[in-house]
Amino acid sequence: HHLAKNQLLSLHQLASEPMVNYPKESSARRQTDEAFASQGLVSKVKFVVDHISLIEQLVASGLAYAIVPKPLSEQFSDAVAIPIKEAPKRALYMIWSSRPSPAAKAFMSFIQT
Repeated sequence: HHLAKNQLLSLHQLASEPMVNYPKESSARRQTDEAFASQGLVSKVKFVVDHISLIEQLVASGLAYAIVPKPLSEQFSDAVAIPIKEAPKRALYMIWSSRPSPAAKAFMSFIQT
């Protein structure tokens, strides 16, 4: 891929390239779309899949690029991983019962510090 020689990429460089991504209703897709939108861009999603092995196959075949977490990219065999300046930030939330057990209360106390 012509961008594979770069040490760092921007979403501007990627916006016109064919991309493989998750379905629109997924949180991963929403985060990616929001990252592009924050730069005034729209990604060129050519393939929509719901499994990481399909993403890997499309990337390895040279049909598209994907934005994935670094640990996941390191598992891809035929791909080059390049950091993105304006990479999507993943927001994680914890939910619990309105009547948490003592163990759940202790866990919540632990992670909130």
